[in-house]
Amino acid sequence: PKLADILSKAGYDTVEKIASAKVEDLKKIEGIGDRTAHRVIGSAREYMRQKQQEENEQ
Repeated sequence: PKLADILSKAGYDTVEKIASAKVEDLKKIEGIGDRTAHRVIGSAREYMRQKQQEENEQ
């Protein structure tokens, strides 16, 4: 299954939820290890940071 599907089925169905997740929580999901958890959370947080920055510039 795709990573997005795995996360969604586990309740992480928005970027906001993923960005606020803890690595330990994501690692509990079958198919997600330490490296993937860090990468996904980091990407979600970066997306949220960029989105906030764009909103502040408007």
